[in-house]
Amino acid sequence: STGSLPSTTYGGVALATSGTGEAERMAKYSVLVLEDLDGVRQGLCEDLARGGYDALPAATLDQGRDLAANRLVHLAMVDIHMIDNEDENDLSGLEFAIAPENGHIEMLLMTGRPGTVVYRSIIDASANRRRLHYCAKSDPPDVIMAKVAEVLATIPRADASIVRWRDRSQGFPA
Repeated sequence: STGSLPSTTYGGVALATSGTGEAERMAKYSVLVLEDLDGVRQGLCEDLARGGYDALPAATLDQGRDLAANRLVHLAMVDIHMIDNEDENDLSGLEFAIAPENGHIEMLLMTGRPGTVVYRSIIDASANRRRLHYCAKSDPPDVIMAKVAEVLATIPRADASIVRWRDRSQGFPA
């Protein structure tokens, strides 16, 4: 008899799992978590793992750039204020999100300090790139994970790795 792969559903997105290591990992979406606060980064990664996602933690912009360049990343959850959490004008995470070399990655911007500067910057950046997604760090975990599932549901699974390889063949950074 033919059986189907066991699956888990999270936020309306079904993720097939085989339990065979590499095949199971390939069935997952990879999510980069670019967050400088250890507790927030760890909590987000734990929530993502429970949801069946492959969480890739990065505590610095350099770590985030390295992972984005060298791993297949479907979504990046990016803290807008990566350099100075107290400076509303620090938009270093937003700069990461709109960088041309990251154009193949869906971006979910996050901040614990929402305000006019942040919202205006996201709107302006979206006009020049593509739609950027947003949620607040203060949102409950189920709301954040639902947003992750919503964004990932817009990515055609069959095309997710093809886009990455096409970028490489055209000479863009990996």
